Amino acid sequence: MDFLIRIFARVLKNVPDAKLYLVGAGDDPSDEKLFLDEAKRLEITNSIIMTGFLPMAEAWEYVRQVDVCVSPFYPTFILNSTSPTKLIEYMAMGKAVVANDHPEQCLVIQESGGGICVPYDEQVFADAIIDLLLNTQKAREMGKRGRKYVEKNRSYKAIADMVDLKYQTILAGKT
Repeated sequence: MDFLIRIFARVLKNVPDAKLYLVGAGDDPSDEKLFLDEAKRLEITNSIIMTGFLPMAEAWEYVRQVDVCVSPFYPTFILNSTSPTKLIEYMAMGKAVVANDHPEQCLVIQESGGGICVPYDEQVFADAIIDLLLNTQKAREMGKRGRKYVEKNRSYKAIADMVDLKYQTILAGKT
């Protein structure tokens, strides 16, 4: 989480009216304190909104209001085989996403054109967010492409169709 705070401090230098919405609550309450301590140290607490736990419908209302979503994954070997659910959810809502170079995230971003995939580097991540905040038309277009991609490739129906096709192939002996 401190990675995200430091990124946001960099964003504020170029987009001083930006706000960081942290929607929901983490599993470990001590994370919130560490997060707030870092925000205080960087003197950016007035630009951060932390909602705490919310019912899902309320949480998505906050996401609907933002211009850019972020999906930073700390790069570890074990996370290389996970599916980036939040990325897909943000794209389904038509939001442009800045994500780091987690294999599945980059694949989805590249296939969809729904965002920007960057290295896990504070300045590069911040620059991508700044780019989308200052180029709202670009962000909107990415959001539209991302939503179309999710509807076509990552919806429950699309996934069910892929599984069905795979089963048919296996049952027909065409593995």
